[in-house]
Amino acid sequence: MDSPVPDLTLVEAAAIIAEATAELNAADRELVRQHAIPVRQAIRRLNGDGPLPVWLLAADGPRVVGYDEVEEEFGSGVLGDGNEVQEWVTFGDRLAWALVYIRAPSA
Repeated sequence: MDSPVPDLTLVEAAAIIAEATAELNAADRELVRQHAIPVRQAIRRLNGDGPLPVWLLAADGPRVVGYDEVEEEFGSGVLGDGNEVQEWVTFGDRLAWALVYIRAPSA
């Protein structure tokens, strides 16, 4: 996969995610812990452009929560083929707002 720009390192992305996780209330921290995956980079596309970097931190089946490097916001989507997140929606700079996908019952 080509390296999308901007380009946080894994260490930098993990630090952003750790700080946001530490700010969660106890119930949301537990939710993230239950659905945690190793932090890794995926991509998203915007209007066919891209790839744009997204750092994944939690999953419930194909539903994922991550940090959008370009928007500098947390978001949710569905992980598809080719490590590409589809239906990506950002919720702002608070991780708690992006947990909607793993709070909802899996279909």
